[in-house]
Amino acid sequence: MPSEPRPKKLLDTMRDALRAQHYALRTEQAYVDWARRYILFHHKRHPKEMGKPEIEAFLTHLAVERQVAASTQNQAASALLFLYRHVVQQPIDELRITRARKPEHLPTVLTKSEVLRVLHALSGVPQLMAKLLYGSGLPLTGHTDRVFSVAFSPDGQTLASASRDGSIFLWDIRVESWQARACQIAARNFTHVEWDQYFPGQAYRKTCEAWPEGK
Repeated sequence: MPSEPRPKKLLDTMRDALRAQHYALRTEQAYVDWARRYILFHHKRHPKEMGKPEIEAFLTHLAVERQVAASTQNQAASALLFLYRHVVQQPIDELRITRARKPEHLPTVLTKSEVLRVLHALSGVPQLMAKLLYGSGLPLTGHTDRVFSVAFSPDGQTLASASRDGSIFLWDIRVESWQARACQIAARNFTHVEWDQYFPGQAYRKTCEAWPEGK
């Protein structure tokens, strides 16, 4: 007789539930990671064996011991509430936890002239990356807390970023990769005016072959 299929693992079931409700991929990754951290924090106990007290203990630990940002704690809480409501099928009532402190000061935002000074001080691939990030609004998403360290691979083709939440992400920074990403976002080539602004003195060429010339 054929053996019965093995039941799905908890985190795989959570991924399916997130995708069924059309959550963004980055949100899915973050929520599953918080569920994993929660389970490890309680020495690999199954969530069905735990409940509100264990959730409150974990979230309070994040605020008191890890000193995460309020937004990070809120994301962790949302992930665990989703886990219990849609996967474990045990909805959780209002949580009583020590709240993480909200930042006392707004982050410093550079003015347009200051950004241009930074861009002009760069060259090569770093300048291309910075222009794409600033011009198209591309963030280094995925981390649930502040990025405190970055490093380039020896061949200069990969960027690693590490966050206070313990996550590490690898980014493909090859020119071809960024060019393809930029083409997908813009859906057109540079206009001649834009080309002269970003590549002064260089002959115009189409960098997104599948798209028409910018107007």
